[in-house]
Amino acid sequence: MKITNQIIDYVGDDPLKFKALMDLFFSDDWCMNQRASWPIPFILKKHSELIQPYLERFISNLENPKHNAVVRNTLRFLADIEIIKS
Repeated sequence: MKITNQIIDYVGDDPLKFKALMDLFFSDDWCMNQRASWPIPFILKKHSELIQPYLERFISNLENPKHNAVVRNTLRFLADIEIIKS
């Protein structure tokens, strides 16, 4: 968890750093997906606005995840937010 905490602190509320993390989360490498998914719910708990540009892809990624950690951490975030019907 130490590295996860370092990533959380490093990304903070920076949209460019979060984009780099999301690029890893959406990559074709299952190992990168898994590792990138760990800090995401913790970052989004503090800075949920960062997910806005990725929300649709983030949710649709559940249809064909490359690793179970992706599902777990996506659902962990979604459980903590209110989704507004448009």
